[in-house]
Amino acid sequence: MSTDSVARPRGLARHAPVLALSAACLYLLIVAALHVLQPETDPFTEPVSAYAHGRGGPALQVGIFSAGAGALALVVAIIPLLARTRSRARLALGTVTLGIYGIAQLAQAFFPIDDDGATTAIGAVHNALGNLVFFIQPVAAVLVGTTLAHLGGSRAPAVLGWLLAAMVVMVLLAANVVGFFGLAQRLYLTTAAVWVIMSAVAVRVIVALGPPPASRLTRG
Repeated sequence: MSTDSVARPRGLARHAPVLALSAACLYLLIVAALHVLQPETDPFTEPVSAYAHGRGGPALQVGIFSAGAGALALVVAIIPLLARTRSRARLALGTVTLGIYGIAQLAQAFFPIDDDGATTAIGAVHNALGNLVFFIQPVAAVLVGTTLAHLGGSRAPAVLGWLLAAMVVMVLLAANVVGFFGLAQRLYLTTAAVWVIMSAVAVRVIVALGPPPASRLTRG
């Protein structure tokens, strides 16, 4: 890959950061709107997925799908940067895990959570995908975020990545010990969406800066 192609991605990669940012913003707007549309769903104790059973169900599907699409758009945006760092293995692993996260989110949009008291195969798939998404995104966020910071982008994705990793513990405690799982999950999901937004901005900055000389490729 030439340094020019790294500096100025072409095709979908050129627009991917904006797509990722827009999709993450759409997700946040939809989730915020659902709190108004379905006030009977308790945001302190019930998960965001509970909005699937109500008039906001279709909107929630769009939101979850948008989150997955945003993650995959970010993957497309990051791929050209692999030639910019000598820590390609770390960035590649982060990109792969981010891709898995995005695909899982897309799939989860079509498998709503079980209603209270119900146990179905669809609900089981939802839970499995939800656990995968929950545990894999912090891994991707740390790997990608730290590398973007070394490449000259904002340090915000790296900081948010480590914050997401710490919040995993917070959500687990909220679910099993303290209570208020709904609130903890919403904080986690909001942080995850903001991470996508800040990572998309960081990629745009890195691309705008242009590639470094071959002798000064970032170790990351």
